[in-house]
Amino acid sequence: MPESPEAKILQDADKLDAIGAIGVARCFHVGGRMGGALYHPADPGAEARTPDDRAYALDHFPVKLFKVADGFFTAEGRRLAASRTAVMRNFVATFRAEIEGG
Repeated sequence: MPESPEAKILQDADKLDAIGAIGVARCFHVGGRMGGALYHPADPGAEARTPDDRAYALDHFPVKLFKVADGFFTAEGRRLAASRTAVMRNFVATFRAEIEGG
């Protein structure tokens, strides 16, 4: 755990690169490079199955990306993380609406 203010700022900055619009792009890029699918066709939201973010890129959001904002140290980092998490949640909701026929 970082102790100095500088270390806390650096840790927050590093985490910000994993979320938001950049995080969405990175998630699907890495998922594709790993040979995974975009989503589980029968259960894209993992309501009736355990999420598997190695097999489905969309599963990586609840498994990891939505949780990143919980670990920020600075007030500004928390503010930016909340904003970027909202971007990801909006993306996932829009994505699901499109694939589910909405």
